Amino acid sequence: MSERGTVVYESHRARWLESMINKHDWRLGVEIGVFKGPTFKHLVTSCPNLQLIGVDVFYPDKDWRRQNITTTEELNKQPPTRWYQGLIEFAEQYPDRAILWRDFSNKAHSRVKDDTLDFVFIDASHDFDSVYLTIYYTNFCSCIDTSYRRTNTD
Repeated sequence: MSERGTVVYESHRARWLESMINKHDWRLGVEIGVFKGPTFKHLVTSCPNLQLIGVDVFYPDKDWRRQNITTTEELNKQPPTRWYQGLIEFAEQYPDRAILWRDFSNKAHSRVKDDTLDFVFIDASHDFDSVYLTIYYTNFCSCIDTSYRRTNTD
């Protein structure tokens, strides 16, 4: 099911993530770059044991970059995207499992304890610099419980 820009659609990556989450009984994950929320919504509704944290600025990238917004406090003074309220309403239906953080990924990682996450799905800005910064400087990777990878090979 797909309609660009307006309706939640089911993507191949959402279905793949769903299968991995349910297969390995992952309980806590983060999606960096929620945008309008199709993957976030799909995972929350399809993975009943999952608590998912969605991190996004919910503000146009070109605007926060042009305005040189670099802190969570500055970001939250700006009006969010028009679809943000709908995502909040969705998350309220799953209060213990769907968590939204309006923040930069390089700031939000500090809110997660080390070795507590089962996975991090990076789907934020796709330019090289943004991906590089997310992977190497946000420390979300230190939050992943690596004991699974050390003891399981499937």
